[in-house]
Parts: sequence; C-alpha cells; structure tokens
Amino acid sequence: TIALTAGSGKWYFEVRDNSTGGTDYNGIGVVDVTQAGNSIASGTYLYGPAASNSHNGASGWVTFGSVFESGDVIGVLVDYSDSTKSLTFYKEGSSEGTMTTSLPDSVQMCVCRVSGAPNCTANFGADPTFGGTESGELTSEFLFTPPTGANAISTANLPTPTIAKGHEY
Repeated sequence: TIALTAGSGKWYFEVRDNSTGGTDYNGIGVVDVTQAGNSIASGTYLYGPAASNSHNGASGWVTFGSVFESGDVIGVLVDYSDSTKSLTFYKEGSSEGTMTTSLPDSVQMCVCRVSGAPNCTANFGADPTFGGTESGELTSEFLFTPPTGANAISTANLPTPTIAKGHEY
C-alpha cells in the first residue's frame, strides 16, 4: 500500500463506478493511514454517489457534490504541495469542489463499500480505458486530463524504495 504524505506534491487517480445501482454503491477517496483497514471513521474522506452519502473526516456524513451513477469516472486530487493538504473530487472531468483543506499528514487511497455489493475499477495512471490493458507507458495516462501539476501514482513518480527487492523478504 502506498501512503501519500504532506509535502510530497499533487497526486491524482480515477475510479470508474461499476455498481449496479439500487443499494449497491461505493465511496471513493482517501483515509488517514492510522485508520486504514478500519470501518469508516473520522479519518475517512469519501465522495459518495447520493445526497448525504459522502464522509468528510471528523464532520461525518455530509452532502457533497452531485450524484454519480454506474459508469461515471470520479477523479481524486490529493494536494500535498507545500503547506497545502486539500482533497478535490472530479466527476467526468469536471470539479465537484474541494472537500477539505485539512487532510491528515499521511493518507492512503481507498474505495469503500458504503452499502450493498459495489464494484469499481481504479486507474492510477496506467490504463485510461479501465479495461485492464496497460499501455506500457510509465507516465500519467488518464481518461480525463488531470489537474495541472498532478502526478500519477506510479513507480515512475514515487521515491526509490528503501528495500529494492521487497519480494525477497
């Protein structure tokens, strides 16, 4: 799992919602690394598909952005440049607004089951078709143009790991 940390720059990823509708839906966003793996809590920032189905950290469940449906692509911008700690969501390439400007110092990307049995496909910059076909490029490839200065979450944009061959341990 990759953690994004304060001062590390701007990071962008996309998630296509493949839910069937009804009571099956995803929450898309980030979670404080100290709370990763737990149920939705105060360190969870999610954009949900319907009114009151978004979660803004300690503020809890809130109304945010417009409704999204199966097939829509949600973009997520984590801005950790300089002293900024903001989270902005995009629907089909258009900004839904900034959810918070006070993210925790370190977050992980997350897609959460908010209800039912949701399904989604993430693109961290390698597959703009969401079809499982990588282009072979090591740079940013998204369905929608990422915000200016945003990096894909790919090995080309991450620091060299401390353990070069982690699979050997």
